[in-house]
Amino acid sequence: RVAKLQCFDVSAKMLTAAKSALSTQKNVAFAQVHGDASSADAGFADKPRHYAPQHKHAYDFVYCFDVMVHMDAHAMFRCLKRIRSLLKSDGRAFISTSNLLAPDGFRRFEAQEKYSVGGFYFVTPETVKCLVARAGLRVVRDLSAPDASNTYYNRDYLAVLAPVVDVAVAPVVKMDEDAIIDAV
Repeated sequence: RVAKLQCFDVSAKMLTAAKSALSTQKNVAFAQVHGDASSADAGFADKPRHYAPQHKHAYDFVYCFDVMVHMDAHAMFRCLKRIRSLLKSDGRAFISTSNLLAPDGFRRFEAQEKYSVGGFYFVTPETVKCLVARAGLRVVRDLSAPDASNTYYNRDYLAVLAPVVDVAVAPVVKMDEDAIIDAV
């Protein structure tokens, strides 16, 4: 049981379906948001389709399943930063992404001609872990190896995340163009 369930989605249609499925529950609230498709949507504001200020660091648990598989790496990173901003300091999040290294993940990659929001954006667990760390989160537990007994276990990367309290763990290294060229 939970004291309150807050549902956010970019799709009015999905929120309507969620409202219908949860219609008997009294402790559920729904909000349509822009999401984090662009950096202009970052932050909190009292504007339509924005995350209201009261949601900042307000949640014990954030569940983001079968969402990031449709995001490119930039949108995924913004989403992870959003998750970080929604979580309390001792909160947890559950995420799922594609996994190019998993057997069914690679099969799906081979079958998909190119990326589209309706398809998958393929990443590896290492890429996700990098984005997670740079977003100020850490992996608490993840699916260590694919498992053919379950579609998601054999196709996706699944992880439980927590906020990083010591920001020194996930430093951001700024490099100018010359330093990048020298590094390559």
